[in-house]
Amino acid sequence: KYVTTILSQKGRNMWILSEDGKSLFNTNNIVDIYITPSGDAIKVALSGHMDLTLGEYGCREETGFVFSQILAALTDSCKLHRMPPKEQVSRRFTTEERQRAANGKKTVRRGGS
Repeated sequence: KYVTTILSQKGRNMWILSEDGKSLFNTNNIVDIYITPSGDAIKVALSGHMDLTLGEYGCREETGFVFSQILAALTDSCKLHRMPPKEQVSRRFTTEERQRAANGKKTVRRGGS
C-alpha cells in the first residue's frame, strides 16, 4: 500500500489532528491510513490494532480530496497536519462538481445560448 510505504519512509514524526480537534495522532503509531468502504470517512489503523476516525466528509470526492492532502503532507515531511472541517471541504465542491464526479460526465445545461 502506498500510504504504508510513505509512513515507513517519510513523515514518521508527523502529527495529525483529527477533524473534530479532539484527537492527535503521531505517525509513529499509525500502521495505515485509509478511506472507509462507504467513502465518507478517513480512518487510521494504529499499532495496537485499533482503527480510529480522522475525519468524516460528505461524499467520496470530498474524502478523496482530503486524503490527497494527507499524502502531500506526509510526502513533504510536515510536522503537523490539521484535518480540514467538513464544512470547509463541502464549500470547495459545488453542486456541479458533485454531479460531474458522480457520473464522470459533464453536466447538461438546458437553455438557449
